[in-house]
Amino acid sequence: MSTNVATTTLRPRYGRTLGLTCVAVLAASVWSACSSSDGFEYDEDRGLFAADELRDAFAAELDEDDVVRAQELLERGKEQRARGNYEEALLYFSQLAQRYPQFVQALQARIETVTLLVELGEHMRAHEEMTVVVHFYKEFLQQTRNQHKWEQLRDIWYADIGLGLFFADEERTQLGDLSAAIKVFERILAEEIRGRYAALCLLRIGDAHMNRGDFAKAREMYLHVVEAYPDFQQYQEHEQALFKAAEATMGLMKGAEYNLERLDSTGSETHEKGALNLLNDYIDAYEHGHYIADVQRLKSEIHDVLVWRDFNAARVYDRMGRREAARAQYWMVTQRWGNPGRYPDQQVYVQRAERRLEEIGAPAFVEESQAR
Repeated sequence: MSTNVATTTLRPRYGRTLGLTCVAVLAASVWSACSSSDGFEYDEDRGLFAADELRDAFAAELDEDDVVRAQELLERGKEQRARGNYEEALLYFSQLAQRYPQFVQALQARIETVTLLVELGEHMRAHEEMTVVVHFYKEFLQQTRNQHKWEQLRDIWYADIGLGLFFADEERTQLGDLSAAIKVFERILAEEIRGRYAALCLLRIGDAHMNRGDFAKAREMYLHVVEAYPDFQQYQEHEQALFKAAEATMGLMKGAEYNLERLDSTGSETHEKGALNLLNDYIDAYEHGHYIADVQRLKSEIHDVLVWRDFNAARVYDRMGRREAARAQYWMVTQRWGNPGRYPDQQVYVQRAERRLEEIGAPAFVEESQAR
């Protein structure tokens, strides 16, 4: 039975570098042979994971002492880990997982491997090992009596592995390998179609795209949380997703082209309306939410952009000598933004528009209305 071996320098999370030649507990020939299997059904009477491929591959090799040998390998691995001999521990766990994959001890060995790799800061290898665990043992882990084990593994997969890649430091102040983190969260998402973990992973994928400046993909992920998980409104993740969707839309808005000389835009106006709608949705859903002050600030920023465009469009008409169009545009500024209670920060543009209207006169339709 072949084993893939890799030489790697492991770095524990507490900073000390360990030069270890570690067994990469990944693809052995037995796993390749039964990779088409969806998982193992656990035979409690025999203490084995039953799968046709495994029964055929190992029936001739098993004898009554195999369970004892498997348990010995597991205990030796744990003992070496406790002593800080991580290379030896991983070797024992690897031997157990590959020699006796149909024993429950093999599952325990792989879980031990995952947690040890996380402790050493080898998050991507831990993710690869977790993928093997889930692929072959998911049915067993998701049985009612083992549900707590499955939930614990998801905690490790999401928080320790996924966030371990997302952030570069233990304090979670520096961003890490966002591309690798996205792959982890997408893999978890594939195993957890519904539920809070799915929403968490979508949220983190959105965060990764947001930090990479891909506002369109970030917005897509955030809106998926909002729209696909309405029953999660009691969780803070739903609130975050709604607010961050607005932030991502503002990122699109700021990146959209706008040409005052042509008095047109490419996508910007749609983004502005979309952002305002999302911010208003947030206010409706979370009147006293965690981000309410930021929501008001973002709305004010959008209003600043809109009033600036409205006022400068009037100035362009003015410079072009299109006096009636300029009058109408200045008038629109005073009517649209003239409520100081609603738009306090935009009143400087309103006042400038009013002064210009005093100089060039009101638009014809206003004078006609006043004459009546």
